Amino acid sequence: TDQTGPFPVTSIRGIKAVMVLYDYDSRAILIEGVASRGQSELLRAYHTLHQRLTAAGCKPKIQRLDNEA
Repeated sequence: TDQTGPFPVTSIRGIKAVMVLYDYDSRAILIEGVASRGQSELLRAYHTLHQRLTAAGCKPKIQRLDNEA
């Protein structure tokens, strides 16, 4: 997973960036809009993407997160 940088303009729905998830085994690229880069918003986006992936029958075994620290 990774987050994009902030968009130059906030969308009508309040989306300022997106979280991108790539699943190697299914070759799926999933995105979820985020209103901020705060911890709770990123966690919500991650859970949404993870639920979509597991609902499709893919069970992640390993995950790499981008560490901006």
